[in-house]
Amino acid sequence: MSVTFGFYNSVNGDRKYDAIQMSSIFDGIIRDGVFQHLGTAMMVKESEGMIVNVGIGRAWFNHTWTLNDALLPLEVPISEVILNRIDAVVLEVDARENSRANSIKIVKGTPATNPKNPEMIKANDRWQYPLAYIQVNAGVTSIRQANITNCVGTSDCPFVTGPLELMSIDALVAQWGDQWKEFYENQTSDMESTNAFWKQQWSTWYKTQTTEMETTNAFWKRQWEEWFYNYVNSNTAEMAEWRKDTTDIFWKWFNDLQAILEGDAAANLANQLLMLKKRTEMLERFEGDLEAEFAVYHKLYDNGYETLSDLLDSSDGTIVDSNLEAVIGRTHSSDLILDSNGDPICGRVIFVTK
Repeated sequence: MSVTFGFYNSVNGDRKYDAIQMSSIFDGIIRDGVFQHLGTAMMVKESEGMIVNVGIGRAWFNHTWTLNDALLPLEVPISEVILNRIDAVVLEVDARENSRANSIKIVKGTPATNPKNPEMIKANDRWQYPLAYIQVNAGVTSIRQANITNCVGTSDCPFVTGPLELMSIDALVAQWGDQWKEFYENQTSDMESTNAFWKQQWSTWYKTQTTEMETTNAFWKRQWEEWFYNYVNSNTAEMAEWRKDTTDIFWKWFNDLQAILEGDAAANLANQLLMLKKRTEMLERFEGDLEAEFAVYHKLYDNGYETLSDLLDSSDGTIVDSNLEAVIGRTHSSDLILDSNGDPICGRVIFVTK
């Protein structure tokens, strides 16, 4: 059928119209979606526990209308133990013959580590439109507004186009406010956890440093005490030994002096001085003889000697060594040799060298 029309009164039942024809009068006037000016435009909000409420509103989808004239509570299925999931609050248009009804219900998502939004049914006789998506984390026992993402007004569930109609942003403000509240609480919790962690780290480090410092101090204290006691004991022993030796030397000197002074002290001192004088004179003579002989040697070796070869012995023969080889002699005039009184010794002196 290419051309349809309506409506006319029926004569003997010759004009019958179905629901699609009745609804077609709005085609071109409004577009499928949720009426934004009625109620709260079916916005989904948190309630208690795992329950959410669908707000009052009217929708038009697939030539059918749906009216929700009071808050509609829906219970979200219990959360998973380990995995997360995303559930959907949907408006379903079911044109199948055995159903022929519209409903608002929850479609449970597939649990996963990183869950995705459940797929919406788009068939010839059955359609689903998401009013909101709900993040259901593992182990949760309640749904917060921050876990709800309303989809009314998006391309998946648009607003019905109407002249000069505006949407109230109260629902969005409520959602944003709760999202901010959750964000703030999470950030505050994270900061408190971080502060507690670093406080514990600092406390542990400080205790460790204090313990190490005390251990180090105890170690160096022991080292110092050991060195000090060893030093004192060593010096005490050395001092005692020095005192004993000094005392012994002093008393030996004192006893010797006392022995000298006993009896005729003047005579004893005179004898001691006489013996000391004699020893001094002997030393002076020894020193003088040593200087004289050194002078003679100096004169003999460095001043006026002459080298002679073919020296003769007392039989006028050449002086030879044990190998019958001639040796070299040095002769010096007698005035270079002095006796202990400083007088020249007569005669010649010959020094023979190889």
